[in-house]
Amino acid sequence: MEPVGRRSALAEPATPAQSLPSSAETAKGPNDPAEPALLPLPALPMPAGVPAGTAEPAAPTALTAESVNSLLEAVRADTSLPETARLQAEEALRQALKELEAAAEFRAQAAAFQAKLDQLPREVERWEAELAAAGAAAPGIPAEASPAELEALLQTAEAALAEARAAREAVETEGPRRAAVKRDTPGLIESAQKKLQAAREQLAQPPAADSPAALTQAQGRLRQAQIEAATAEIEARQKEVLFYDRADEVLLPLQRRVTTQKFNAAEEWVQRLKEELAKRRKEVAEEALNKSEDRLSGLPPQLSAPALKNRELASDVRDMVARVAKTEQELSAARATLDDIRRRFDTAKERMAQVGLTGALGVWLQAQKASLPDVRALRKQIADRQEEIRRIQWMTIELSENHAALPPLEQTIEEWRSRIPADADYDLRLRWWPLIDELVREQYRLIEEQLRLYQDYLDDLVELDNVQRSIIRRAEEYTSFIDEHILWIRSTPAITERFWEQLRLTLGVLRLLLGPDSARDSLRLLLADAVARPWLWGAAVCGYLLLLLAYRPLRARLQEAGKQAAGSTYRGFLPTWKALVITCLLPLPAALPLWFSAWRLAAPSFVAAAAWPTAVGLGYAGLFYYLFDWMRHLCRGHGLAEAHFGCPEAATRCLYRRLRWFVPLGTILVFLWRAVQAAGDDRWQNGPGRLLFVALLVLYAVMMGLLLHPRGKLMRAVGEVRPRLWVYRFRGVLFAFAVLSLAALAAASLAGYHYTAVQLAEKLRNTLFVPIVLAVLGGLFSRWTLVRKRKLALDRWRRTVSAAATQESPEGGALSIPAEPEPNLTLIGLQTQKLFATAQIVIAIVILGWIWGDVLPALGILRQVTLWHIAGVVRQTQTAADGTAGLVDVRVLRAITLADLLLAGLILAAGFVAAKNIPGLMEIALPPKIRGDTGLRYAIDTLVGYFVTIVAIVWAFARLGIGWSQVQWLVAAVGVGLGFGLQEIFANFVSGLILLFERPIRVGDVVTLGEYSGVVSRIRIRATTLLNFERKELIVPNKDLITGRILNWTLSDAVNRVEVAVGVAYGTNPQQVIEILTRVAEENQYVTKDIPPAVLFEGFGESSLNFRLFAYLPTLENRLLATNSLHAETAQKLAEAGIRIPFPHHEVFLHPVTPTVAGDTPAGETAPNDRRSHDSVPKAKDADGEETP
Repeated sequence: MEPVGRRSALAEPATPAQSLPSSAETAKGPNDPAEPALLPLPALPMPAGVPAGTAEPAAPTALTAESVNSLLEAVRADTSLPETARLQAEEALRQALKELEAAAEFRAQAAAFQAKLDQLPREVERWEAELAAAGAAAPGIPAEASPAELEALLQTAEAALAEARAAREAVETEGPRRAAVKRDTPGLIESAQKKLQAAREQLAQPPAADSPAALTQAQGRLRQAQIEAATAEIEARQKEVLFYDRADEVLLPLQRRVTTQKFNAAEEWVQRLKEELAKRRKEVAEEALNKSEDRLSGLPPQLSAPALKNRELASDVRDMVARVAKTEQELSAARATLDDIRRRFDTAKERMAQVGLTGALGVWLQAQKASLPDVRALRKQIADRQEEIRRIQWMTIELSENHAALPPLEQTIEEWRSRIPADADYDLRLRWWPLIDELVREQYRLIEEQLRLYQDYLDDLVELDNVQRSIIRRAEEYTSFIDEHILWIRSTPAITERFWEQLRLTLGVLRLLLGPDSARDSLRLLLADAVARPWLWGAAVCGYLLLLLAYRPLRARLQEAGKQAAGSTYRGFLPTWKALVITCLLPLPAALPLWFSAWRLAAPSFVAAAAWPTAVGLGYAGLFYYLFDWMRHLCRGHGLAEAHFGCPEAATRCLYRRLRWFVPLGTILVFLWRAVQAAGDDRWQNGPGRLLFVALLVLYAVMMGLLLHPRGKLMRAVGEVRPRLWVYRFRGVLFAFAVLSLAALAAASLAGYHYTAVQLAEKLRNTLFVPIVLAVLGGLFSRWTLVRKRKLALDRWRRTVSAAATQESPEGGALSIPAEPEPNLTLIGLQTQKLFATAQIVIAIVILGWIWGDVLPALGILRQVTLWHIAGVVRQTQTAADGTAGLVDVRVLRAITLADLLLAGLILAAGFVAAKNIPGLMEIALPPKIRGDTGLRYAIDTLVGYFVTIVAIVWAFARLGIGWSQVQWLVAAVGVGLGFGLQEIFANFVSGLILLFERPIRVGDVVTLGEYSGVVSRIRIRATTLLNFERKELIVPNKDLITGRILNWTLSDAVNRVEVAVGVAYGTNPQQVIEILTRVAEENQYVTKDIPPAVLFEGFGESSLNFRLFAYLPTLENRLLATNSLHAETAQKLAEAGIRIPFPHHEVFLHPVTPTVAGDTPAGETAPNDRRSHDSVPKAKDADGEETP
């Protein structure tokens, strides 16, 4: 059986004074387990005359914890019970005790709620009295109060404000809590009723025939306890809901009014005290400043320093008083804004939970979004404030050190008295002494006041910074909440309801914006600004004239760069950079006047005038013109797209011609629509603004229809060059989607969903530029890859030519060992393109997710599907009891959602693709001097791949909330298990890492492993591949390369020795042979000159004098050619010197022998002992070396 654990399922009825639940009460939940209370009680007597297995359970009368404990003791003491039955009985009785404890708690809660229901009228009367008292007049500020007294009053008022804030927050959170309880209670009551019915049915069933009486009785007690607990729970929950229903009608609204009025009164009283304190401080500072200036005239020059110091201090104190007062006002306003956003956010969520998303609530949420503070302005204020905070921190530290270094007051007074001129008379001294005493005491007071003000100012700045950061976070959360819920609601009536009225208003707005009066007003304002700021306008006009003069040369440079890059053998990337910069500069002559005019018309001096809509329209029009005109110049003949990116000429020309009429029309419509939107008039926005927006959508639809038509010029041009391109393959889908989506947005706007259409249209506009920008980046990357491949191909061709010239043998042979593997340019290009294509896809997904994340409900649903929670620590702003806020570490639960899971999968996929294709990118990107030899390149590529894979895995697991601290023990256990189970695999893996780090062998090394020799071609995780001289690949486990003996011919020095053995005829001068062999080695082209060759006279052979030549080669590449060359030249040189190379001859003579005994030997055979073989006897030679018989 499971423990009930429902002792805190119900909270006490709440009021701020008496009825509100305490923190301990409200913290309890319906699933908190109750502690068992197993108390020793007297044993319960067993029913007499009831046999085992047939006893009926006792009647459910007056079941108590004492009786259950007595029965539990009896069961424990009964030795006749089977062990299994005894354990089952004990468990049932322990569960019964828990059920009884829960029932007692539920009964207590029901009684408490009933008492609250009875006291409800009196509570209402008490809160009504408090409401009447809260409306009383606020106390007045004492007229003669000093700053110190006002500070004491302010501290008391701030404490009362904190209490009022806590009381108001308790009441505000009580409503949603009660609503959640009332929403969950029917389900809990239904669950309790099911438990009650199940317990009654089980209690009514007869016990099993073989069940012991003690077990049957224990199970009966459990069912009775369950019945009592379920009955008490149902009653308690019903009482709770009844109290909440009645209290929400009369008491809770009254509590909200009272706590809100108390909070407002306390806040107003604190604000009044702050203003009065700032005023008094300013007066005291002004008085001290005036007094110090007056005293300067009555002091001699020797004693004027204290007065000058006091004047300086008083001036600084006066300024700091003003700064502190201003910062406190900003802080109070920021706190009020934060509190307002929090309450509005809570209200919005409460209304959303109660009534759902309706049209009226959607309109209200739109108004809420429009009234939220400007997050960008707050971020700018925070950034601008950081320098001030650092300066004040430094000043505070310096003032603190100076204050700590001050001598005692009396010592300073005596020091200044000693500076009185010695010839001053006694009366003058008596007059100056009190003055010096007063100046020094005033100076010490001002120093302390200055330090205190700087500390207060620093605290206020830091607090203001924290509060504004909290405002930004809250505002962004509220904005995201609104964006997820208001998109699909109607914001305005359909245009058909008042079409002709809207049309007439639109024509009037167009005449107003495009008429001569509007242009004349804007020109007048710009002229006035030019007169006021001639230097700014002069610099702007000069820069613009220079840009106009450079326009034609820039176009010529663009053509020249395109023709230069179009060459099939050109290997430079500089023309592409030039073309990109020129393309970005060409749209500026038309866009800059629009931007500059918008900037000047939006200046603070013109904000109150009617120029604001014109400024906004010009700014957006300039942005539209620049972006689409940049695309037009991108498609120029010999421009960036055609000459550098390799786009089809017909496609670029078609797009260029379409954009020539689209750009001016779109610029005009964007100006008009944005100007109407910026006017701030709802009639303008819902009438003329909507019609202009629809006209702009129609223009977009016509443009996209002409470009994406399946049989249009653009698609035909793309199909002729790249028919497998996805744009061409899905041209019909793209055409239908582009045209129909824009038409749907126009229809939605006309039907009243104008806000939805505007939001989606802006998202579509931003989405349009994502593939354009990625295509430009892809073109730049492809061009750079092509240039690098051409350079690598040229370097390879040069190496091939050089090797062919040096490795050609005298006989025309080309024998060599397998050379160091060259990078495959085709494979490198494919890897690089695949890597960049993957990066493009990942970037596009991230950007599109950022663009559409707050619009598409699907993404919101993904974020709402919680998979699990993880605990973490975050820094949050927390308000203390005195009203001050600070950053504290708070332990929170972070929800891991389905969106996190998908993002983790995307990270893993991108990481694996990057790890696989990064070698090709590094081969192209890094210059030859940095790449090093083949072995180093291979080790770096492999390690970088491992690093990228590990980073991707760690990042993906971090997105899922799985950090090292959570999995380190699991990793350790799994590592040990896998280490034992897969010893060879792990040994090979670690050996591969050792090979890559320690590098005893490298890719390209020539090694000998046992009877196998070859060139190392690959080092993988498990095994290394050797390419032998027969072009066969040998797979060697990495462990064998680490633990076994291996000969590396090229580890530290590629120099190797080649041997030539030769024998000459007897009678040859040995010294002559040594000189000839030495000369042959020294003159050979493959033998190194660094190590001299050596010739060894090995000894006398059977038919020759044996010599051995030792020569050294710089590398192994030409070993076979060198061996062939040395043998050929040795034979040639010896022949030229008349030295013969003998070779042994063996002769066999057969003599027939007649058998001695007839019949002993068969006919045709000879006796074995009569056979004589002479093959082991060498023939004699004459002086000339000829053999003699």
